[in-house]
Amino acid sequence: RFAYSIRMLRETIADQGKRLAVSAPLLWMINARIALLFRRFTTLATAAPRPIRLRKPNPNPKPAAAKPAKPPPNWPAAYFPGPPPTLPRSFGWVRRVVPHCNTNSYISQIEHLLTLAETTELIATHPATARALRPLCHMLGIRLPDYLKRPRKHPSATKPRPKRPRKPKRQPSFMDQYKINPDGSIDFTQEQLRDILGPPPPPVPPWHQPFVPSFNVKKMWRKGP
Repeated sequence: RFAYSIRMLRETIADQGKRLAVSAPLLWMINARIALLFRRFTTLATAAPRPIRLRKPNPNPKPAAAKPAKPPPNWPAAYFPGPPPTLPRSFGWVRRVVPHCNTNSYISQIEHLLTLAETTELIATHPATARALRPLCHMLGIRLPDYLKRPRKHPSATKPRPKRPRKPKRQPSFMDQYKINPDGSIDFTQEQLRDILGPPPPPVPPWHQPFVPSFNVKKMWRKGP
């Protein structure tokens, strides 16, 4: 049943992807990725069960070197010249690339098969099969059940979290730079006044001074000409 759901999902992605004008290299890579994960699952499920081994921390870790990008296996360079495209890594990206009802139906079938007791017993006896199902569930948008989640790391591998620096109890106030008198008035320095008010305006020339008459206009208005 699992193989049937995977095969029908691949056929639906190939068929509906062409109708939705999805690029051919991307459709080929999606099908190749799903087939690779399913092949890995069947190989691990039919092999002898192996116990889970927790990796111990390396006392002298080496800096990870940048690895060159490798093309996917069996990449048909004759059909798709140029560098192969990279697959997305977000959760459930296959549903967004090929949004079709048949795609969601077969993904729902796979999600239902993962909840069966037979699948739980198989993964309990063959814990290595979870390594192939976790990336498959991530790309199909299936929430991982508890038995598929990664095992906890070795107790000695966990590093203590660095302590966060505590914030000071009282933040410096903006008004601490000014001298405040007991009556509430503030004594500003010349530099502080210049920062607040800016430089003083240039002097006004005498011909721009406002006109101030030297006689009483009201009395002249009352007496008349």
